Amino acid sequence: MIKKAIIILLFCVPVFGLFPVAASHAFQIETRYATIIYPSAELLRKMNYNIYMNKLQYYIPGSLTTIEEEFCAKIDVIAEQVQSVLEMRPADLHFTLNILPDAEAVRDTYVAIYGEAVDYVAFYSQSRNAVYISPDKTSLRIIAHEFGHAVVENYFEVAPPVKVHEILAQFAERQLTN
Repeated sequence: MIKKAIIILLFCVPVFGLFPVAASHAFQIETRYATIIYPSAELLRKMNYNIYMNKLQYYIPGSLTTIEEEFCAKIDVIAEQVQSVLEMRPADLHFTLNILPDAEAVRDTYVAIYGEAVDYVAFYSQSRNAVYISPDKTSLRIIAHEFGHAVVENYFEVAPPVKVHEILAQFAERQLTN
């Protein structure tokens, strides 16, 4: 019983209740590295299902009982592994992971933040220290890439040039998915 409680505290500390996010209500979960904001349990379930962990599954505890616990564990394992392959461990790494309903919502959010139309399925906003993603086309590859941006941004006092940022995120993505 104590072991289960410790695992829950380590991987996923839920924040009870609903919180206003972008003029709607959403759920919020805290992990070691991320505040996860999602509009419905169904979207979280779909997102969790679409993240096939490959060799990283070894790091996920077998005693998790809820989708929330499993998803939180996956997010923290991915964040840990990205830091490891980049050899960058920012002090107090914490970012927001916004799960949006679909790829169109991701694109609309990008337009709202940056005023530019793009065809992204996910992105990291440096100014908000936040990843925006939908379950539509998500994968370990995409999450590792976006988390790579979060790690790089939080590691350096002065952000590296955009091309260096992108190369490091691509490196993290390849290392975690090959």
